[in-house]
Amino acid sequence: MFSPGHRKYPTMPQRVPLPQDTITFQSNQSPPIPPYFHYRGLPASAPTGPIGESPMNPYFLAGHYIKQQGANKNEKIRQWLIETSSRILTNHFADNNEDGQAYELINKLKKIASNLCNKTTTATITTLELFQEISDLITEPTINVSSFELTHSNLVHQLLCIFGGNPMIPENRKVWQEFLHVFFKSPPSGVQLKSNWVIPDIDTLPILKLVQILQNCVNQSEQFPARSELGSLSGSQQFFRFINNHQLKCQLVRHPSDKQSKEWKKRPIQVDPLATLYSVEKYLVMRGLSRDNSFEEGDSSDEGMFIADTGDSGPSFEFLLNDKVLPHNITMFELMRKTRMKPEGGATQSDEHPALPGSFFLPSSYLSQTLTLHYRQMAKSSHLSKKPATRHSARIRQKTKDLSDKIDTPPVSHKLDNYLERLFLDISLILNSDWSLTDPSVPFIKLLSILFLLNERWYLLYSPFIGRRLINLVAFHNPKLSSKVDRVIQEPMIVLTSSIPPWIKEIAKTCPSILSFQTRRAIFYCTTFDRARAMMNVLEVKDTIGESSEVSIPRIPKRKITIGRENLLDQAIGVLNDTSVQISILEVRFKDEVGTGLGPTLEFYSLVSLELQKRELGLWHDTKIDSKEFYFSPHGLYPNSFFTELTQSQQATQLCHFQFLGRLYAKSIIDAHLIDLNLSPIFSYWLLGLENHITPSDFFYVDNFYQKSVNAYLEFHEKVLVAMDEILGEPERNARIDSLVETYGGSNGSLDLTFIVPGSSEIELKPGGVKVPVTKENILEYLSALTHWFLVRGVRKQMGAFIDGFTSIIPLDTLSIFHPTELGLLTGGRVFAPWTIEELHHNCRLDHGYTHSSTTIGYLFNAMANFDEEEQRKFLQFVTGTPRLPIGGFSGLTPPLTIVKKQGGANQIPDSYLPSVMTCVNYLKLPEYTSEYILREKLDTAINEGQKAFHLS
Repeated sequence: MFSPGHRKYPTMPQRVPLPQDTITFQSNQSPPIPPYFHYRGLPASAPTGPIGESPMNPYFLAGHYIKQQGANKNEKIRQWLIETSSRILTNHFADNNEDGQAYELINKLKKIASNLCNKTTTATITTLELFQEISDLITEPTINVSSFELTHSNLVHQLLCIFGGNPMIPENRKVWQEFLHVFFKSPPSGVQLKSNWVIPDIDTLPILKLVQILQNCVNQSEQFPARSELGSLSGSQQFFRFINNHQLKCQLVRHPSDKQSKEWKKRPIQVDPLATLYSVEKYLVMRGLSRDNSFEEGDSSDEGMFIADTGDSGPSFEFLLNDKVLPHNITMFELMRKTRMKPEGGATQSDEHPALPGSFFLPSSYLSQTLTLHYRQMAKSSHLSKKPATRHSARIRQKTKDLSDKIDTPPVSHKLDNYLERLFLDISLILNSDWSLTDPSVPFIKLLSILFLLNERWYLLYSPFIGRRLINLVAFHNPKLSSKVDRVIQEPMIVLTSSIPPWIKEIAKTCPSILSFQTRRAIFYCTTFDRARAMMNVLEVKDTIGESSEVSIPRIPKRKITIGRENLLDQAIGVLNDTSVQISILEVRFKDEVGTGLGPTLEFYSLVSLELQKRELGLWHDTKIDSKEFYFSPHGLYPNSFFTELTQSQQATQLCHFQFLGRLYAKSIIDAHLIDLNLSPIFSYWLLGLENHITPSDFFYVDNFYQKSVNAYLEFHEKVLVAMDEILGEPERNARIDSLVETYGGSNGSLDLTFIVPGSSEIELKPGGVKVPVTKENILEYLSALTHWFLVRGVRKQMGAFIDGFTSIIPLDTLSIFHPTELGLLTGGRVFAPWTIEELHHNCRLDHGYTHSSTTIGYLFNAMANFDEEEQRKFLQFVTGTPRLPIGGFSGLTPPLTIVKKQGGANQIPDSYLPSVMTCVNYLKLPEYTSEYILREKLDTAINEGQKAFHLS
């Protein structure tokens, strides 16, 4: 990381004393090494080697010594490391050390940091010069600023102070623009961002280097524990043995306030530790304690019945402990552990009552105790009210009521204050959030999150009409932190007991951009849904969980339905309106077809998605791209902005379809299925509650033709400003402006436009807009109102219906950890990319007659590698039931694509019969064809003839 040739370091000590046996490492054995990276002292038994190998690494040294001393001396070693580190810092890195040349670069950065917030100094040295000096230092290869220098320079703190200044104040905005100019290569402060602005070479931007150093700072400073409150992750197998061998006792008592339910008069019941209160409630209902239940009360032979987790259903009872209502999704194990019941006699956990192996277990004495729970019948109103999402749904319905009947005046978008205020509020949430974390990496994580927001919306400091993200989102993801989170949340013990460490939830809530999309997706499934669905996600990642396979994993209830292929959309709407389907895993079987399971279910989602894209429904904005039967848009389908011109009956029908679309979208997420429906990212802005963050530059996602028109009028406005600035004489200036007006299709000083939506004679962009001409003075107001209509006003009702359907299944606040461009990945999977032969060999499973060296497999993989997008879609539809691959491509396919040799009849040769599939398990049965040409021909025939039917093969 460092080259001794370009920087001087203080003379190193020849020996660092260890607690016992040491040897002296002579100075002629290695070049001088920075004292904060390596030690000179080595244990006597340690092997020697060149610099960079493990003997010279302090972590190796400590590890070697720990092994030598034994685990019982950890505290002594820890104390020695602290004392040795302090001595090195004192002797060689003290501020008052005349010979502290290692501080040369740190002192430079400290001086810059001090000047940044010193108004007296910045009067002579501009912030632009200071930012440029930082950029020069971090991008100069011979200097190589490391995370050590950045950590000890206080520069990160000063940058956080700068971004804490409100950019709506001109002085602060100027500083922000200077930072953007230096690190993002945006226009200088005070210079207009023009429509013909050329995006700089991304790979040369200084911001990339700054982000890289900050990532290293996080890697070297973060101390987040890779364990939960339950203890070490290594105890999982002991945990599952505990679960398999123990049941907990629970005594049910009717609450005094409940006068309708029957009294439980039996002995305590035995409950599986992982059973939730939903399961206990279901047992009560089955025993006839509910006033609305039709079951007969069982006899005494059922006393002490063992209850396992059978999935969640709608609640009829609520349970109380010490008069506190308990959530239905809490497990008995969690409840027993959190209540910390004392054993008989009042004793607490001690040597007399040792805990079972693993710190997360209850003391064995607790297992003989009985937990007393009160139950009472829920009122019908609370029983029918679902999640908090319904309150949001009611707000959405109220918000969207009769909006088409009144004018919604948009903000004046060409004035930046509205957008800058939202940007500043988002940054303030990062800076001023109530962080409970005290980890040393927190300042670096905050700064990375702020830079992420600036990368997304930097152009708002210049113009809301022009601008795009510069750096890919992946640059802000921290692989080390993401990997640590993955290890925690992929541990079945953690998921089953809902014991995710608080730091994971806090980072995901406040600074989600630091974590990879795959990691946040796993957090989403672990924290949003019930434990059964969370475990389903864990088991998809881990093929085996050791002895955990023996444990009774919570089951998700399935709802099997049989539907016909005719009138599919109407049937699908009826199916998803059923509340029991919304909370269960949907399994579809097509009428008069034998296929069932995952394959037909995925095809159901794909076919319904296709039905929603039909032109006869009129749901979508028409981009005029030639397609007789279906809508298509390169940037995703977008609602029809002329909704208000439809009749009331047509509006009601379309709102019903958009509400169904919201349910379908949420259902595909909760069941982890793909839908073949490419929606515009604007949908994601609305789902995330960011509709106020939509800017005119997002018009790009609606229609390329309209976007080009907007850009043309922006260019007209820029040329008018140039003419007004450069031409001094008023007659010459007016002549030039009149010439520009005529060039852009206008006359007499105004363009051939009024304040109405193009293509409509009724939809006004402002009151009386049909009579208001568009001129050079109000062109930005017109463009602002036009884009606001298409992006917000014209689609508000459809978006409200979509959100209403979505929130009937998934609460909106759980989506906040995702970026708007990422939500589509949850339902649409991987975008088109050519398959490579290496990818196919690595991710496809070959069995029953085929290996990776088989000639026929070579033919198949070569043919697949040459598929275009349409051929890929057909192949995937044929083999898996859906035309899309999940995130990660074939590596994310569960179960993996399996290819086996198909045997024909006694008198048949392989070239004479077709391949077949089992879509439920992604299973391709492929004859041993003699050439690639025959394989391709037979595969095309099977794909084309095998669509829209599931029969025995």
